[in-house]
Amino acid sequence: MSEHSQHPSRFSDAAEADLAEYRSVSGIAVAGLVFGVLSLGAMVDPLAWILPLVGILFCATALVHIAGSDRSLIGRKAALVGLALSVTFGTAGPVELFCSRWLVRREARQFAEAWFEYLRQGEPHKAHQLTLPLADRLPLDDSLWLEYQQGLRLDLKEELKKPLVRSLLHLGDQAQVRFYQTTMQDRTGNRDRLEMVYAVTYPEGEEKKSYLVSVRLERREIEHTTRAGWHIIGADGGIRRPGA
Repeated sequence: MSEHSQHPSRFSDAAEADLAEYRSVSGIAVAGLVFGVLSLGAMVDPLAWILPLVGILFCATALVHIAGSDRSLIGRKAALVGLALSVTFGTAGPVELFCSRWLVRREARQFAEAWFEYLRQGEPHKAHQLTLPLADRLPLDDSLWLEYQQGLRLDLKEELKKPLVRSLLHLGDQAQVRFYQTTMQDRTGNRDRLEMVYAVTYPEGEEKKSYLVSVRLERREIEHTTRAGWHIIGADGGIRRPGA
């Protein structure tokens, strides 16, 4: 008899061993890895923040299934990588957006407070310059007043007709200006717009009175440079308390 006929069970045992060693790849783990890679989009667009959430869900589900599959499923490493990517980008996206919005608000506050300060110090010509786009703005130095005397007198007269400007000039350094809150912040393309509310407090007799001022600001990032020019596009005094 041949060797094959003498050991008919040898091949069936090997086949069974191969089947026992075969483990299928977890499709959920692969999907989780794909969503983990796609989570990079969360760094670019808040609408993509759903991607890391889906990636975390898929990867966590895959890890649970693989752990309970009695080694019949593989893909644990893929699920772990996908989970790490999803958590990293899912966290970094919102943090980056929050930090950038906070920096924009801080810049806008500094600019608005400079406008108030020029009016408090009796320099309306400098305050007026802050209402102009950066490309049209003159240097805020000692020669600026001469420019207004020679050719910008009418512009300054129009600025001095505004009740809020007259009020702040009249109060001078008696006015105390305090930031109240940001009521609007929006970004469209390379343009940022904010609306901020300030409280102006001043003495009247033995009492102190206050009124609220809404300041609206805009900036446009200038191409091929890191400069971003803020300017004040409107300001109103005596507004109602936001939310009242």
